[in-house]
Amino acid sequence: MSSNHYQTTPYRISAGPEAYGLDIEIGILSNLGPINNQQLQKMYQVLMSSLAENKRVVVFRFDLNLPQGKDLPIYQNYHLTQFTNSLKSQLQAQHQRKLRNKIRTYKPSLRYAWVQEQKTSQNPHYHFFITLNKDAYHTLGNIDYTNKMARRGASLTSLYGMILTAWARALSIPPVAAIGQVHVPEKPGYYLNAQGEDLNQQLQAVMQRISYMAKFETKSNVDGSRSFGCSRK
Repeated sequence: MSSNHYQTTPYRISAGPEAYGLDIEIGILSNLGPINNQQLQKMYQVLMSSLAENKRVVVFRFDLNLPQGKDLPIYQNYHLTQFTNSLKSQLQAQHQRKLRNKIRTYKPSLRYAWVQEQKTSQNPHYHFFITLNKDAYHTLGNIDYTNKMARRGASLTSLYGMILTAWARALSIPPVAAIGQVHVPEKPGYYLNAQGEDLNQQLQAVMQRISYMAKFETKSNVDGSRSFGCSRK
């Protein structure tokens, strides 16, 4: 998985409940400007909750865009709720199908965090990361092939296909129309192994990458909508 190296700046976050006074030092991306410590800490807790449930975890980064010029409801992050509910439903349905067909399968254990941003565009966009049981999913799948299948109206079964389908359902558009609204950056995936000797290095790499999501600059607050959300458990 990803092993990118970026210029970083030391930064400390709480590693547990504030009452315990425990904290750790991580390297955040340099030149981000002010950082929302609370958001960064919550994203760290998402990773810790994932590792508490699964010894091996995969983390994927992607962006979700709202179509420009589309008459959408007032932003209360309604689309994000629909997106996460649809993705959970699809993951669970695929898991149940494998169980019925006696195919070896693992609980997906989806967790996530997102931030809403808006620079000069008409609509905000969302930076997302999800965590999954690595034994259940270890790759997004072939993105070009999935897009090709979407254009043919075929069923989309890869993880990227389920993400594409979930965002399409949230926007009430067909999956083919959502292709341009789901952006997967270069080297989007990271592995975490709770029993590996390099777990700390792996965590540092993930926190470095997602620290971008905690910057204050470009955070939007459209019609009172929240600019951050994450799974609760």
